[in-house]
Amino acid sequence: DSLLNHMQTLGYSPAELAECGLVIESKNSGSAGWYDRFRDRVMFPICDVAGRFIAFAGRSLEKDAKPKYLNSPETVLYRKNRVLYGLGAARNGIKADDRVIVVEGYMDWLAMWQVGVRNAVASCGTALTEEHGRLISRFTQRVLLLFDGDSAGIAAAEKAIATLAPQQLDLSVCVLPGDEDPDSFIGKFGAEAFRLELDKRAKPALTFLLERALTETPDTGAAAKAAAFKAVEPFLKTVTDNILRSAFVKETAEALDIPEHLVYERLGIARPASPQGGRNRVDAKNDPEPRGGGSPVIDAGRVTRYIGTEEGSFIHLLARYPALIKKASEKTSPEELTVKFSAKLFSLFVSYSETHPDLSGIIEEAEDDTAKMVLSRMLVTEIPLDDPDQELAHKLERMEVLRLERRKKALAGQLAAETEPSRVTNILKEQREIAKEIVRKKRQDDEKRFN
Repeated sequence: DSLLNHMQTLGYSPAELAECGLVIESKNSGSAGWYDRFRDRVMFPICDVAGRFIAFAGRSLEKDAKPKYLNSPETVLYRKNRVLYGLGAARNGIKADDRVIVVEGYMDWLAMWQVGVRNAVASCGTALTEEHGRLISRFTQRVLLLFDGDSAGIAAAEKAIATLAPQQLDLSVCVLPGDEDPDSFIGKFGAEAFRLELDKRAKPALTFLLERALTETPDTGAAAKAAAFKAVEPFLKTVTDNILRSAFVKETAEALDIPEHLVYERLGIARPASPQGGRNRVDAKNDPEPRGGGSPVIDAGRVTRYIGTEEGSFIHLLARYPALIKKASEKTSPEELTVKFSAKLFSLFVSYSETHPDLSGIIEEAEDDTAKMVLSRMLVTEIPLDDPDQELAHKLERMEVLRLERRKKALAGQLAAETEPSRVTNILKEQREIAKEIVRKKRQDDEKRFN
C-alpha cells in the first residue's frame, strides 16, 4: 500500500485512485480497505499522443507470478483499443520515415528504440482494432506489421491484416525467423542485422497471405486452390482502388495458377477491359533489359527494382564481393538464372574475374548502356555484411526456390492442356513434390542463417 499511502498524503482519496486504476478495493470478507494494484513489477508508463501519462503496464519481477503482465483497467482516460504504446514518442519518426512499424510488446518497442528505430509503436496487450487503424492514418498510410515468428505471431499478423485492410492502409508484414521477436533478435544478432532483416523479410500483405495459404495447402488440386483463395478473399474484397485491385487480382491469379477472370467472378466484380499490346512476361517488371529488340531505355527506377530482386541482389553481392564469384560459379551457372539480363551479367563476372579478380574495369566490358548503368550502381552501393559467404549461400538457396517455382508454373500450363489421365496424375504428383521442396528449402535456409 505504499503508493496508496503516498497519494493520500497528497490529498487524493482511495476512490479517486481506484477510478484511475492505481488501487483496488479489497473484497475479502476477512479484510477491508484498499491496496496497490501494481507491486513488485517493472513499470511501463503508457502515454497518449501528446505524451501525457494515462495508464501503466507492469511486468512481474517474480518468475512464476500471475499474470506476467498486469495492465491498468480501462478508465475515463485510458481506452486500450484507442492507444498505441510509444506513439507520442515515435510520431516525429513516423512522419519522417512515412511509415510506422507495429510490434507486439513493450520490450520489443524499447529494444528497437535503443538501436535507433524511432518509428515503432506497440499494442497495449490487445489485438489491433479499427480505432488503431484510424489513429495510425493520422500520421501515415504505410504500416509494417512486425510480429514474432511463432504460430501465435503469424496468427496475430493475419488477424491484424483483416482488421486494418478496410482502412485502406498500405500494409506489409515482416515475420522474424524461428521463434524470434525484435527484442531477442537484436540481442542475439545486433542492430545492423535487424535492420537488414526488416528490409529482406518485409512483404506486401497480399503476398504474405498467399504464401501462408499455399504453405498450409501445398497440394495443387482444385480444392487446395479454392481453400487458398478463400484465405485471401476477405483482403481482396476490401480493396476499392481499381489500379490496386487489378494488380492484386493478377498476383493472386499467378500465385494460384488460375485465370484472372475467375478471381473477378469470385469477388463479384466485373473484369476491366484488357489494354492492347500489354506484356505478360513474369519477369518483365524486374528485368532492366529492353524488350522487342529496340534501343536500350535506361530507367533508374527499373534499375533500382532489378537490384532489389533475388537475382539482382545476387549479382550485386558478387559485384561488391568478387572473391565469391568462383564459389558461386561452382554452385550454379548463368543458364540456371531465370532472368536473361542476370545470366549475361553473371557470365561476364565469371569470365572477366579470371584475369581481373577485383573486377576493375568491368564496366567498360559491359555490352550496352543498361548493363553499364546497373554495374555502376552496384559497384558504388555498399552491402555491409559480417559473413558474405553465408549471404551467398542464402542467395543460392533463394534462387533455387525461384527455379522450382518457375518449374511449378510451367507444370500448371502443361496441366491445363493435358487430357491423358495418367499424365495428369504424374504432373500433379510432380507439382506436390516441388511444393514440398520449396517449403523445405525455405525452412532449411532459415535454420542455417539463425541457428
